[in-house]
Amino acid sequence: MPMRTLGYAVIGCGRVALRHVEAAETIQGACLAAVVDADQAKATALADASNSSPRMYRDYSEALADPSVDVVAVAVPTQMHRDVTVAAAQAGKHIYCEKAMAATPAQCVEMLAATRENGVKLTIGHSTRWQPAVLMARRLIDQGAIGEV
Repeated sequence: MPMRTLGYAVIGCGRVALRHVEAAETIQGACLAAVVDADQAKATALADASNSSPRMYRDYSEALADPSVDVVAVAVPTQMHRDVTVAAAQAGKHIYCEKAMAATPAQCVEMLAATRENGVKLTIGHSTRWQPAVLMARRLIDQGAIGEV
């Protein structure tokens, strides 16, 4: 059985968005389906930087209604993470949300509840945890090499 291709939408076309475009275009089983930004020039620039022909939206709710979108990367300012993530969960989309997770702990709880209620996955972009220096620091802490942290 062939693997299904997942359509990826990048919501927010700021600095980190290009990394998401690169991921969607290089990960086997993924494709860039959409880019979203209220600033049409930013969305156009990101779409032009891609090797795909993603649809462009100004409003994230339009991308969430797009049946070709399976996964969203939430790359908007932190104060918008809760609203976009909850809406994505309610639309049945899996979510990669940039850090910080949300503006308040209560918003984090709401995001988790929405993903549980809608049976979708959520991950927060703490990608630096896998960098060699961070892994080495973790090993040193676990070994007690630097004392009690």
